[in-house]
Amino acid sequence: MVLKVDVITLGAPEVRAARGFYATALSPAVAPATSGFRGCLLTCVVDQPTEVRTLMDAAVRSGAEVLKPAKKALFGAFSGVLRAPDGAIWKLAAATSRDTGRAAEAPLPTETTVILGVSAPKASKVFYAALGMTADRDYGSKYIDFHPAKAAARLCLMERGVLARDAGTTKEGDGFLRRVTH
Repeated sequence: MVLKVDVITLGAPEVRAARGFYATALSPAVAPATSGFRGCLLTCVVDQPTEVRTLMDAAVRSGAEVLKPAKKALFGAFSGVLRAPDGAIWKLAAATSRDTGRAAEAPLPTETTVILGVSAPKASKVFYAALGMTADRDYGSKYIDFHPAKAAARLCLMERGVLARDAGTTKEGDGFLRRVTH
């Protein structure tokens, strides 16, 4: 049996506010209340930059804080990062830096990813491989992602400090921190 990530459960201190935020800002995409960086980043990939901007604008109108404005990123991609009112950090991205056609008025994600900030990606990979997950891309101690099951979120591992910098924040925080020991 292969492990598949097809449900992400969120803990929010104000459930009604969180539900309203996701229904208006990131619907139908999906994102607990701690302080600082929780050690994970949720990504929502859409088709083109205009759709990233559309989602970012809706998120801000619904109370999100922009951590990194949407702009062209390394290797031709386009992305922006925001913190939802419940504290979850979202990266909204398109694989291309140019619009390729008419943008959807209500963008739908082409992929949803959970990136975990871990102290040792290579060591953490062993755990997920034991659960039946197969690495898609493995850059050793830098970045590892796993083949997603059909209609499931992609799971990735990245060193916690690097992931926090990518998210536009510091690695300090009191949510979900777990140290891997050898």
